[in-house]
Order: sequence, then structure tokens, then C-alpha cells
Amino acid sequence: MLGRPRLIAFTVLAGAALFTAPAWLAAQIPDTARADTVRLKDLEVRAVRPLLTVGGASALRARVDSLSLPTAPTLEQVLRQLPTLHVRRNSRGETELSARGSEARQVAVLVDGVPISLAWDSQADLSVIPAAGFQEVSFVRGLSSMLYGPNTLGGIVEISIGQSSFRPPAARAEVASGLDHLGTFGSSASLTVPIERGRSYWLVRGGLGYRDSPGVPLAGGITEPIPDGSQRVNTDSRTVDGFGAVRYEAQGGEWFSVSGSSFRAERGIAAELGYDGARFWRYPHLARSVMILSGGTGDRR
Repeated sequence: MLGRPRLIAFTVLAGAALFTAPAWLAAQIPDTARADTVRLKDLEVRAVRPLLTVGGASALRARVDSLSLPTAPTLEQVLRQLPTLHVRRNSRGETELSARGSEARQVAVLVDGVPISLAWDSQADLSVIPAAGFQEVSFVRGLSSMLYGPNTLGGIVEISIGQSSFRPPAARAEVASGLDHLGTFGSSASLTVPIERGRSYWLVRGGLGYRDSPGVPLAGGITEPIPDGSQRVNTDSRTVDGFGAVRYEAQGGEWFSVSGSSFRAERGIAAELGYDGARFWRYPHLARSVMILSGGTGDRR
């Protein structure tokens, strides 16, 4: 008990030194401001306090032909090029999409305004959706509009096949083939024909795509029970897809479009890592066809 008063006194002195040290140091530092510097003592800003603050959502739009993509890409490969989006694969081999700060079921995916993520689990497998016919991809982060439907808390991804207003200057045909270091082969062919009839405008587009992949790359330091070079076992896939779109625009801004896409695919699912007795599952047949009819009146006063 004899040492307690000394300890209290030392604590008080140390605290006083800490409070007085900044003032002493400030007095020793010379003022480097210029002689003609104007000093303001007080700055008061008055404004009317709003009763309601209206918020908004930021949007990002990119043209697919401006992205660095392999031949005959999928929607998964397109979205991996966009910021603030997280793309991953689950245990069923399906590709999930989530925005920063949201879950996978809170981002809606729309093709020409039609949601394709309204399945039983409110998700869409992005790895089997071909991107050959896509013209533009838009990502609206956060809440945007209730017109986009439910499950849009994290944002929406809107893909344009026939609704894009982009007008190419002339007819164009494209044929591409590619082979990467893993042995993935892709080939695609597309045709775009703009037609002007008087004051109206028509745009006809169509194409085919084929992609054959031996598997997903194996990350460094990861081993599997059955080694298969640089790929994960049972992750090969083959996809055949096609699309077609017709868009009409009148002089007054009225428009309508008809677009459709279809694909057929086969693929395997990666086995669980770290388990010698893992079973290998495959999807022998995956297919989806979408036909969309849409129209609008254009901007009106």
C-alpha cells in the first residue's frame, strides 16, 4: 500500500506532460505561411435541410466487341471482365454471380429485358449462356427500379441482343477461330446486315459458335488423386450455340425487335479436392432456347 500514492502521482504527471507536449512543440515549429496569406477565422455555411434525399444507382455499360475475350465466349467470361462483380463456381459446376456486398440471389440477369435468373433458386448458370450475339452488357449496382422485378438488391445485369440501338455503318461478316495454351478450341461466325428503307432502319444479325474445352486450369500447389496434366479432372465441356435478331426503327423513334438464341452443351463437374474416393458427375445434355419479342415508342414529351 506504500507504493500506491507514488504511482498515482507519476500517472498524473505523465498525463499532464502528454497534454502540454503538443502545445510546446507547436510553439517551437516556425510558421511557413507566406506573409500575404489570408486567414479565415470562421466559415459558416447555411442551407435548407431537405425533407427527403433522393438516391440513385451507378451504372456501367460495355460493348462486348471491346472486351478482351476468347473465341466463342460465354457470359461467364464476359462478366469476369467487369469490375465490382464476383464470378465463382459452386459444387454443382454452375457459375454464380454476386455484386460487392450482396449475395448470389440478389443480382438479376436480364436478356433484352427478360429475366433469366427467375429459376427455383433465383439464379442462372452463366457458364452455359453463349455470348456470341451480345452487343452490350450493362451492370446497374444496387437498387435501381422495381420494374426489373424481384431479387435486385445487389443490382442487375442487362444484356442486349436485339434492343441495342447501335447502328453499324455497313454490312459485316466475321469468322474467328482460336486455340489457347490449354487446348481449348473455339470458332464463331456472325453476319450483320443494316438495311435502310426510306426513313426506316432495319438491322438483321445472326451467328453460330462452337467451343471445346479440355478442362479448367489447375491452380498451383493443388493436386488431385488422378492427375491430368494442367487441367482439373472431369471438367471438360463442349458447346454449340446460335443466335438471330431483327430490329426495326422508325423515324419517329418507334422500334421493335425479335431475338432468339439456343445452345446445346455437355460438361463434367470437378470432384471434391482432398478426397480420394470422390465421385465424378457429368451433365450429358444441357439445352436452352430463348425467344424474345419487344418494342417501344421511343422518347415522348
